Amino acid sequence: MKTVQNTIPAVSLEDGVVLKSIVQQEQVAKYLQPHRMELCCLWITTKGTARLSINLSEYSLLPNSIVMIFPNSIIQIANASEDFACDVIAFSPDYVQDVDLVRQIVSNMETISANPVVGLFSDESVFVTELYSTFSRIYHRSRLQPSANHGLLKNLLMSFFYGVCSIYDNHRMMGKEIELSRKEQIVRDYISLVFKHYDKERSVGWYASKLCITPTYLNVAVKDVRGVPASKIISDAVILYAKSKLKSSSDTVQQISDSLNFPNASFFAKFFKRETGLSPTEYRERNI
Repeated sequence: MKTVQNTIPAVSLEDGVVLKSIVQQEQVAKYLQPHRMELCCLWITTKGTARLSINLSEYSLLPNSIVMIFPNSIIQIANASEDFACDVIAFSPDYVQDVDLVRQIVSNMETISANPVVGLFSDESVFVTELYSTFSRIYHRSRLQPSANHGLLKNLLMSFFYGVCSIYDNHRMMGKEIELSRKEQIVRDYISLVFKHYDKERSVGWYASKLCITPTYLNVAVKDVRGVPASKIISDAVILYAKSKLKSSSDTVQQISDSLNFPNASFFAKFFKRETGLSPTEYRERNI
């Protein structure tokens, strides 16, 4: 059985699917520090409210909402109410073998990433609730009889995500009259690029060249939209990843430094302390 690390704190099945309910404060508390998600996840909020950060962008979570989170996203919960609760379905990208579904998810990835939280209408809420309930029953039955329910579980998961993609499509079409300003679009594209390349590229100039604009204009756009310099987005992404590895993995400081392409562990430690006020070791000790 493959161990799933730095993702949903739950038991993983051999078929790569995870099902988890986050219903208690101690479960919510696990996400108060950054987590790097290695699976594709769907959160279904059932009660309470919270603020969820996904790759440095914050979203409000209300009851009867869904949240799609793609692999390699870094998430963090803030300001969760005492009654906040959600159900989670997560699966490895390797698990989905339906070519048409993969194509649909990939084609919607940018749109969903830009607006990952959707409030459900009553009919959509009924659809999601009923399908999740059915999926949950098959999931738990499959843990007792894996061979008898494996195919049914996979087909039900695919049906579920076809429906979820349709919900995102419907909401996108209804909101199509809302257009971003040029600066807002630049910042969205910039953040998307940063979270694809922050482990190798930390130069604002490099990202500006990819966006076909000058570093000066990129800085102006980010300051106007997010209120921080463009370099802050990069350093925040690096720190989020580093925190998630320090808190949720056994990787050494040297290994984390290498994974982020720092010249050496000492350089990484100085960068981390400058940004957080703690050394990597101190941060790990406080969050174990």
